[in-house]
Amino acid sequence: MNRAGCFLIVLYLLSLPACSMTMPETRMYSIYIPVERKAANAVNSGSIVIHINSERYLKQPYIAHRDSKYELEISKYSKWDTSPVKIVRKEFKEGLASEGIFREVKAANIRPEDFYLIKIDLKRFERFDDGGDSFGMLEFDVRLASPDGKELYSDTVSKKEVLDSTSFSSLAKGLSTALQQAVEEVSANVVEALNKDN
Repeated sequence: MNRAGCFLIVLYLLSLPACSMTMPETRMYSIYIPVERKAANAVNSGSIVIHINSERYLKQPYIAHRDSKYELEISKYSKWDTSPVKIVRKEFKEGLASEGIFREVKAANIRPEDFYLIKIDLKRFERFDDGGDSFGMLEFDVRLASPDGKELYSDTVSKKEVLDSTSFSSLAKGLSTALQQAVEEVSANVVEALNKDN
């Protein structure tokens, strides 16, 4: 047998295990928060820009999970429909717009002149297993500044939702609830801070 024949047989034998292994299905999960439009509850015609920072792993769509403070697992085959940073940005944009107090709500890295700034430093958006219990964890720092740079409001928001199971579907449901509560809480505090400032 010539060299080419031997080479083809070796390639064929090497490909057999790869063909017999099935790749896990990639599954996509999304966050769902219904948005209700409200009547304007403050007198303000200003505009606001949302800026979000995070760790690198939260800028990717892969689902994260911890079972200790020292180790973070990233799922290879289960993903969010977009990255946690984009999910949080979208929900805050819609939540603040629904308050009816801003002329314009936009997400950008640069603050336009005369815009209020809401800055969010996203720390956690993940499942955390503790003993036999699983939780959806959302945590971030938030700061609101006036167009002239004066701090009007700041807080650390931490939400911990008990999950029905360790499934990613349960995590999506739990983090939807956590994020909805966080957006409502921060939006109410933003409105209160603006009412005090005006």
